[in-house]
Amino acid sequence: MRIGTANTGAFGIYQNEELALLAKTRLTRRIIERLQDADMFAGTNSSSMDEYRKKAETDKKLRAELSADPFQRKVEVMASVRGYYKVARLRFFDHVVQGVHAETFNTLVSQPPAQLKAGFPVEAPDGTLRPFSNTDLSIELTPETAAAHCTRLLTEDADREAIHLRLEKERQNLIEAQQWLASLNEGV
Repeated sequence: MRIGTANTGAFGIYQNEELALLAKTRLTRRIIERLQDADMFAGTNSSSMDEYRKKAETDKKLRAELSADPFQRKVEVMASVRGYYKVARLRFFDHVVQGVHAETFNTLVSQPPAQLKAGFPVEAPDGTLRPFSNTDLSIELTPETAAAHCTRLLTEDADREAIHLRLEKERQNLIEAQQWLASLNEGV
């Protein structure tokens, strides 16, 4: 089968994976059909689908008795189509991501001042450029306040912090309980 991809390595891998899956499923289904036909001919139809499936997957004698699959070529074509689909799907995803990256890069290369102005507050309200200073941080950075400021920046949001504090308290309780149990074991 002729395919429309240059990535023949990945196509071959995906095609073989799909062929193995489809061939196994097809063989199991053929054996189940044969078992159901035999039960219907014998007048018993008490087996469930799961029982048929288990017997079909484990009975090597039935597998050996089956003739060659008359639809083997169709199964191979289905495996090729499914393998190609997997390659094409990955390529489509790569293409979309590459397009976004290219567009972003082109925008940044062609309009760097506009992008920088949009991303950083470098203009004063009157439109003039202003230098960056400590006042942009809305705090006065001194050696005393620097550590507190860093801690504030690194703190978690309120919900996460509450969960963290609760888990820390539970951890301390568990440690105390372990110590208490260890002291009881020492006394025994």
